[in-house]
Amino acid sequence: MSRLSKPTFVTANLRVWEIRGVPSEINGSHSRVMFIATLRNEDWPGVAVSLSIWPAFDNYVDWIETAEPQRRKGFAAELVDAVEKRYGPVTFHGVSEGGIAMEDSRNRKETP
Repeated sequence: MSRLSKPTFVTANLRVWEIRGVPSEINGSHSRVMFIATLRNEDWPGVAVSLSIWPAFDNYVDWIETAEPQRRKGFAAELVDAVEKRYGPVTFHGVSEGGIAMEDSRNRKETP
């Protein structure tokens, strides 16, 4: 039986593991950082939300995805907020319908 290591950090609802990619020719000698989050307070057998950023490019959000049953519960926003607290602001450009909605929501939150 395998054991999962301790999470890198936790939030109110998430256990988060950080995975750092190794720079290589494939990714232009830059490394990505991926965050994999599972739920803390609910029995859910998979990844609730994942996020990938490029630190070399102003923490550009390369990928964010929430598992279908966990969508619209604020987990993606909670993960982005936690990453920003630890690593500084992220650059976020929504591409999908859900991503655009999230970007709009974040912009409204930042604008008084």
